[in-house]
Amino acid sequence: MLVADVNVLVNAMNQASDHHRQGAHWIQRVDVGDQRVGIAEMVASGTVRVTTGTKMEQNRRTTAEAFAFCDAVYAMPAAVRITEGPRHWSIFPGVVFSSGVSGKDSTDVLSRGVRDRE
Repeated sequence: MLVADVNVLVNAMNQASDHHRQGAHWIQRVDVGDQRVGIAEMVASGTVRVTTGTKMEQNRRTTAEAFAFCDAVYAMPAAVRITEGPRHWSIFPGVVFSSGVSGKDSTDVLSRGVRDRE
């Protein structure tokens, strides 16, 4: 299973981004692809945070636009909503320590390690 991180969704929304084409292509794969794609709720909320924030300058989205984008992604045929389970916090530190990440990378570490178990 592919799993999106915040940067993929932000770049798909931000036409001024140097990585917009890659992000938009990735979203197209979710829309028409037959491979399931995980979208964590934490990633969707991060996308809303970044795209509505002041650092987006001319490309800032309204809160309604950001939520509509995330809702549209969740509605795509290949999209699978990923939610935190009851063991999330007990698993999270081990993954962070074993991967050696810190800072902003720590929020994406679990989504990068998700595998399709079906």
